[in-house]
Amino acid sequence: MNITMSDVQPGHDEPAAGDAVEPLILDLLEWIGPDGRPYSEVIEPWRTSCPRLPVWENAHARGYLARVHASGGEALIKVSQAGAAHLQARRGRLLSLYQPSPQEQSMQTSPESMQAQVQWDVSQYLRFGGERLRPALDLMLHLPTQNPARILDLGCGTGNLSALLQQRWPRAAVLGVDGSDDMLAKARLNVPQARFVAADLNHWVPEHKLDLIYTNATLQWLPDHAQLFPRLLSFLNPGGCLAVQMPVMHDAPLRRAQVELARSPAYADVLGEVSERRNVLEVGRYYDLLRPRVATLDIWQTSYLHILTGADPVLEWASGSSLRPYLEKLEGDQLQAFRTEYARRMQQAYPPSADGSTLLPFQRMFIVASLPG
Repeated sequence: MNITMSDVQPGHDEPAAGDAVEPLILDLLEWIGPDGRPYSEVIEPWRTSCPRLPVWENAHARGYLARVHASGGEALIKVSQAGAAHLQARRGRLLSLYQPSPQEQSMQTSPESMQAQVQWDVSQYLRFGGERLRPALDLMLHLPTQNPARILDLGCGTGNLSALLQQRWPRAAVLGVDGSDDMLAKARLNVPQARFVAADLNHWVPEHKLDLIYTNATLQWLPDHAQLFPRLLSFLNPGGCLAVQMPVMHDAPLRRAQVELARSPAYADVLGEVSERRNVLEVGRYYDLLRPRVATLDIWQTSYLHILTGADPVLEWASGSSLRPYLEKLEGDQLQAFRTEYARRMQQAYPPSADGSTLLPFQRMFIVASLPG
């Protein structure tokens, strides 16, 4: 079992403008919003971005961010005039323009002014963008080296990974498919050279055979993997590759508490129909399912040790992903009571460390399977 620490310092190599970091910079600006956010709140999610994707450094180097000293003592990070204009131009999102003082302008251009550390509810999901991006990149590093002509990003979301796939294979036709119109709207702005389609992932069928199907943190939402995986293999050309990453957390306190609360008397009437989504099989079953059908098969699991900070960080982490189906069905006092009880259970299951950080072990399964040529 590999243990991967996600509290890493980013690199300092700055990619050229317009590359795959651009969508993430736009996500960062949009998440900060017109009112700004506390420095610590911004730094923690974004400083853990993969070293190959220096989102924070690039946004800072381009003058898109300003640090402002608030009356309470803690600095705020705000979107600068340049950042607001860039966001409006690229996504049509108008922020109330922030006019920095001369001192703040000096802070924007001084390399010493800010340490280079570097949503569903997109903004909530992206609070932990760095941690959630790293497994996707780990999967990408294990893809075959041949040049695919047709690539599918299944469950593409806002297109951040579609951009990386397009960057790695610029001559390929990249297609992103997702069930969220809101996310696809962002994807089309993020990666205009790719094509994006809204569809039910359970039933969608491609128009053409594919050379690579890349799907990150998506298939755990879909049922009947014994039928799903052979179906996905049938979409591939000879020699094509299926690359999958899925969370494996059903028996962890993070997921177990969600199901227990939903089935409890206080919430069963409202949440009783929400699926437990125990769709992911044991690793040996994937081997038995895929091995007779493919030429090469690589399966592994990694436990990422995410270092979270802030108030109720596990609640906030889950609110952007697995907890979302439950939260969407609750409202008012019942919603608040559910969040409070879940937060209490998470504090017991994942108590803070001596320095106040919360360690969240998060296990993921990776599958890379290639058909005979």
